[in-house]
This record gives sequence, C-alpha cells and structure tokens, in this order.
Amino acid sequence: MNRCFDKLPKEIISSDDISYELFIPSIIHLFPFKKKMNLKTRLRFIFQVLRGEVIYYMKSSGDYVGYICFQVGGGFRYPGINKTDLVISPFVVFQQYKGHGYGKRILFDTKKIIAQVLDGEIYGQVHLDNIPSIKSFESANWIKVSNAKQEGLFKRYVMQEQGDYIVYKSR
Repeated sequence: MNRCFDKLPKEIISSDDISYELFIPSIIHLFPFKKKMNLKTRLRFIFQVLRGEVIYYMKSSGDYVGYICFQVGGGFRYPGINKTDLVISPFVVFQQYKGHGYGKRILFDTKKIIAQVLDGEIYGQVHLDNIPSIKSFESANWIKVSNAKQEGLFKRYVMQEQGDYIVYKSR
C-alpha cells in the first residue's frame, strides 16, 4: 500500500461547512455480502482492496454528498503511471447534489489534502461521454495528459492517442 495513506488526516473540516471523512477499506468490508455483486465485480473490488485504496466521503451541512476513491498507480491496472502516484477511481456526487459545484470541489480539496503527503502525482480518468466529470476536472484546473482505452476483467487503462477515456493529472 502507498505509504502516504498512513499520513492522511482522518477528518478534514473546510471553511464553508464542507468536511471530508477518510475511509480505508479492508477485505473484511466485503463480508458479509450485504450488497448484491456478481463474481466479476466482487473480484475487482477484492483486487482493489489488496492493491490499496482510500476513500474520502464529502459532507455538506452534515449530509453526505459524494465520495472520491484513490488507488495506488502503476502495476497491471495503470501501466505508465508510477507506483508512487495515485489514481482517482472514481469520484461520485450523489444525484440530488449534482449541478452545485461539488464535483469540482471534491477534486480541488482532496488534491490539496493529498498533495501535502504524496511524493508522486495524482491522476484521474473520465469516460468521453461523462461531460459533467470532464467539466469538473477542467474547472478544478487539472491537465489533460492522454487518452486511454480500458480493457479486461480488471479494467486496465492503456494510454494511447485514441481511446474512450481522458486521463488528467493534477497541477
């Protein structure tokens, strides 16, 4: 697991009633199987937990409005990205809170938090059809570095000129 995960603050209170809670999943969180998942999805989640993942839940006025997941870069899933880097996979704003700038805010705030303890870079990938997420990355001042294609059971991202995904890097 990326060493910077140990240094991350467990809770962050922002100045305008926005706060973040850190959650580090373990294999225990997949049992008992409360959520219905097919075998392919369950295997992918187990793989993610074993590789290392952290989640920040975003709250506004005490209500959960979304979350952002960070995984360790490099390896099989993220070739071309170093193991000292982190990859956003994914970030979500819950339906009733969309359109209020929370996507931009979660990208901006968590980048600032993680940059204080991370030795590498932070990347994110967005499907070309996901216009709201593309706008969030761009308005949060992230840089487009490549396109990528997703392939296989573990959703490996291969950077290339043509692809269904845009890869961004934080500034």
